[in-house]
Amino acid sequence: MFVIHLAIADLLFCTLIMPLQSGRYLTRSWPFGQLLCRSYPLFYYGTVATSLMLITAITINRFVLIAFNNHYSKLYNRRNVIIMIIFCWLFSYTLVSIPAFEFYGRTGYQTNTFSCTILRDDRDRSPKKFLFILGFFLPMITIIFCYGMIFFHIKRQRKHQSNNGLMNKTSNGDLRLTLLICTVFGAFLACFLPLFIGNVFIPDDR
Repeated sequence: MFVIHLAIADLLFCTLIMPLQSGRYLTRSWPFGQLLCRSYPLFYYGTVATSLMLITAITINRFVLIAFNNHYSKLYNRRNVIIMIIFCWLFSYTLVSIPAFEFYGRTGYQTNTFSCTILRDDRDRSPKKFLFILGFFLPMITIIFCYGMIFFHIKRQRKHQSNNGLMNKTSNGDLRLTLLICTVFGAFLACFLPLFIGNVFIPDDR
């Protein structure tokens, strides 16, 4: 179910966000109106954050399956999985709703980047850096930690049970699937790490 919802989030990004992005870069402006400009960051950052949260959830799922297999079926029953998926969506969009509904910061058009993004409000407040650190950096650290522990556990398992052919076969399957998910995360990181760096470390007026 995690993978299905990850696919849904990516599909939404491709069908809703990418066409608007293309129009913005082609015209070097925002030709879609003020209302869509104000709501665009909600869907853009919300969808990206949801994808990362779901990748994090998948990574933790793999970690529990491999390192704590005896507890896996209790933790990942259908009800708990649904709750986790709902949390991924709600948490991501709730964070981005803070500036979208002008509780702290606001959304709008930024002339120097011809983009609709999170801006400072009338009190010169912007949650952009906080949101990116909370919504990107912390999940990234969690994913890296889990993958490190997964590979460590598989290596230790192979070392102690090298004579068990069935266990080796299972470990190989776990390792292949883990490598696949790790590759997906690597591609995601390569695409969105520049966005994170730009929004956190580069001043808004540049």
